[in-house]
Amino acid sequence: MLQRLPVLSLSLILSLSALACGAPGSASETGDVDKGKVVFEQHMCVECHKGGGNSVKPSRPVKGKAFKERYPLDADLEKLIRSGVPNSSMPSFGKDVIDEQEMKDLLAYLRSLTPESNKKNAKKSTRKEK
Repeated sequence: MLQRLPVLSLSLILSLSALACGAPGSASETGDVDKGKVVFEQHMCVECHKGGGNSVKPSRPVKGKAFKERYPLDADLEKLIRSGVPNSSMPSFGKDVIDEQEMKDLLAYLRSLTPESNKKNAKKSTRKEK
């Protein structure tokens, strides 16, 4: 039993160390939708993109299937936001304007404007299969 004590102690220390570093999905890795909405409003994104639309270029809203297909990865969308759109009214928002956590929050908010999938249709197709 005494020989197992150091192994158990080491296992406990390693487990606690891993927890202290932050679990996946913690606030530092993902964004907060409510905080993202605040970032969206504070940086005046809402002026052109109210409700996820686009008053400057209505055919390019920041929500919906086409938007999700155009920017499938958060990195793609972040690049657009960070660099802006040349020759347009879309400014750039560098890290000195929107920090890393605010960007994660903003991306979470923008993604929330487009529902993942229509769960009702998924349920209907499951019922038909039975």
